[in-house]
Amino acid sequence: MKQIDTIRKIIIIEIAVFLLIIMFIWAEEFFDLPHLLFNAEPTQVNYEESLLETFIFTAIFGFLVYHTIRLLIKIRNLESYVRICAGCNKIYVDGKWISLEEYFNSYIHKKTSHGLCDDCRKYYQR
Repeated sequence: MKQIDTIRKIIIIEIAVFLLIIMFIWAEEFFDLPHLLFNAEPTQVNYEESLLETFIFTAIFGFLVYHTIRLLIKIRNLESYVRICAGCNKIYVDGKWISLEEYFNSYIHKKTSHGLCDDCRKYYQR
């Protein structure tokens, strides 16, 4: 759930920035900001130019959101891996190595029990 909230926050920020850019494009066209701010020559409202700029920024925005979602999904998949010691089978979580039993009890909220798999049972029955 935490990862989904992070993805939503990032997408919301991207949408907000996109909308601010679109608002600036149209504000510049309606209020002639170069004329107001820099005493440039006044220009007439050019709806076609603003529509073209809006279309271009919308295409860029779609490309950005698509690739952002793909990257975040890849990161989520990589974060789902559990690092296990090859020697003692301890698990690396939150900057420390803990036992497999402690990992199940603390992080997965499952109690553990011990038994023998079929291969080990054959070994001990010899």
